[in-house]
Amino acid sequence: MTQMNDQRILEIYEKKATKHGDYNAVLDASDNPISMRANMWHDYFLKREMAVILKPKNTDVLLDFGTGVGRLSIFFSPLVSKIVGIDVSQKMLDIAKKKQPKNVEYLLASDFYTQKNRDDQFDKIYSCWVLASISNELLKESIKQLYPALKSGGKFVFLEQTKKNDLFEGDNHVKRSVRTYIKMFEEEGFVLEEYKHAIRIPAYTMNFWKKNSWLPKAILPAFYLIEKRLLNRKPEFIDYYTTAFVFKKQKKSLNLFGQSK
Repeated sequence: MTQMNDQRILEIYEKKATKHGDYNAVLDASDNPISMRANMWHDYFLKREMAVILKPKNTDVLLDFGTGVGRLSIFFSPLVSKIVGIDVSQKMLDIAKKKQPKNVEYLLASDFYTQKNRDDQFDKIYSCWVLASISNELLKESIKQLYPALKSGGKFVFLEQTKKNDLFEGDNHVKRSVRTYIKMFEEEGFVLEEYKHAIRIPAYTMNFWKKNSWLPKAILPAFYLIEKRLLNRKPEFIDYYTTAFVFKKQKKSLNLFGQSK
């Protein structure tokens, strides 16, 4: 089986951060203008899908796992109480901090993991297109580290590229299967609440969007509705999905003395 190289992946993303300095660094980092236009499509669709599964509340304290340049933490910050964004890339975090909202804190993942009193702090953890760039070994360790940080009954929600069978693309990216993610999270104590395919690639509106640069971003909501209606049409032509997952931390039960067990 292909072995992913987490140090090489970090170096790749550090280079992307230096090169682009914006959300293109965490989507398709190509210099190709068509690819960068496609990133506008992905950015809109991924934010909208994340909002659907995250269901942010104004009392929520969130952990943004793999926050990158702060694309989603900035987007959700007006809707929640607090967000802590963590990442392994200091260069990514430096970019995020330039637009840091008052209720957002950015930390290196290693610093967060060594913090005292971080357990039972978060209502939800979310992640978007991050897990595919983490090796199986590091992902399992990350899930184990993150589980205690959630409050009892808290949720880990994420969007990730999936295929029917695991597909390793070199040593820096993997499209895992739905069953692989379920197995990995359940092994660390999470319970699957739901999963559903959210975005298909190729998408019906993507090429039209890329080829017609005169189209404004205002058309993207209409494209979103079209894609939802055609999500499962002609599945034989689908290369991969972006799938939405919701895992739940089991609630602690109480003994006769009202103590958790």
